[in-house]
Amino acid sequence: MTKKHQEFTGKDVAEAIARACEQLGAAQEELQIEVLATGNQGIFGLCKKKARIRVRMQDGRGEGGRQRGRQAEALPPAEVPSASSSELEGADVPELEPAPEQSEEQPPQIEAALLEQVRGDMRRMLELMGTPSEVEVSVDRETILCRIEGEYVAELIGPEGRILDSLQYVQRKMLGTLLPERAVLSLDAGNYRENRLLELRQRALDLAAEVRRSGRNATLPALSPAERRIVHMTLREEAQIKSRSIGDGPFKKVLISGPGGGRDPRPGRDEDKNLPPRRPRSRGRRDGKPPAGE
Repeated sequence: MTKKHQEFTGKDVAEAIARACEQLGAAQEELQIEVLATGNQGIFGLCKKKARIRVRMQDGRGEGGRQRGRQAEALPPAEVPSASSSELEGADVPELEPAPEQSEEQPPQIEAALLEQVRGDMRRMLELMGTPSEVEVSVDRETILCRIEGEYVAELIGPEGRILDSLQYVQRKMLGTLLPERAVLSLDAGNYRENRLLELRQRALDLAAEVRRSGRNATLPALSPAERRIVHMTLREEAQIKSRSIGDGPFKKVLISGPGGGRDPRPGRDEDKNLPPRRPRSRGRRDGKPPAGE
């Protein structure tokens, strides 16, 4: 019986092979491996391509394993003789030791050399942009905190923090696979991130109160994924309030609604008493000339 090939990917060939071994439950020596693409890191970590391999089981490995599995399933469960309560009372029953407490997951190890590289790369980038600034780098568990200070802070933040978000994206791409697993980079300028977090939370709570009072939905303007998450987490415990992202692309609006979904945040034309009355539809011809007889 012909064995089917399966394809696996990874950041390099070694990772792809490890995934194949884990999913197929086999050692590397038991697999026939064909490398389709070795993968590459691209320039500055951009345009990366994953490694790709094609794998199948060695002859006699897969069928034998499955046959042994079927035989094991066919065996009836062994009968266990029951013991009377009197026998159990005299028996030496070992005391069960409590299960050891699971230790808290340790944060990733971030080397000092990586922190210095983050600082140097950001300083060079800012100099090339014509906005030389001081850069401070620190670590908070799995987060590398990179903070910009100086006279160009306001320019580097940009409207709604868009320039700062773009710089953070480029910096993450430049680091690429140099970041340890689970480690993330957060770029800030001045205290913008902290102030923005407090502002978003307060705006979300204010709009939630307005939705309860008026019964109308409210909308926050387009936000980044991280900012939308702050809003959703803030409103999660608010009674009778729901929030969801709407729109396309990475920047989406957040719709805040009450019980039953609420009403459209923008009133219809007939509901707005300040609008002028509708003008009657013209009966003139399409060429702009009045009808005959007028």
